[in-house]
Amino acid sequence: MMFDFSNFERVGDFLVKIDDEAFKRSAISRYYYSLFDPVRLYLISVLNEGEFNYGGDFHRRISNRLISSDDNTEMALGLILEELRQLRNDADYNGSLDCSYFDEKLVDVKANLNIDFQQLNALKTSPPYRL
Repeated sequence: MMFDFSNFERVGDFLVKIDDEAFKRSAISRYYYSLFDPVRLYLISVLNEGEFNYGGDFHRRISNRLISSDDNTEMALGLILEELRQLRNDADYNGSLDCSYFDEKLVDVKANLNIDFQQLNALKTSPPYRL
């Protein structure tokens, strides 16, 4: 059985409860990956787009693929994923941002994550392209 990366949301939920900047930065990373890999698997498994199974710069290529889609749901999901990726990069690499910045962003991330998963499930159920 394959690991379900959406379970990283639970890890993010645990980390965000701890009032510590390192934990909150790590929660953002877990939330990102909880959405990123299921989106990648949607492209590979549902749409048979095997080019997302290997190669460099997965993150940007997947976001760009979705953002450039003619399907509004894919495009919206790509924009959300790209925004979350930028936030993850800030959490991982930008030491000049303080905890209040991440506190504010985490409210939006968590509020939108369930909607993002609903959009992804809708795409899996009814892909926008004929296979």
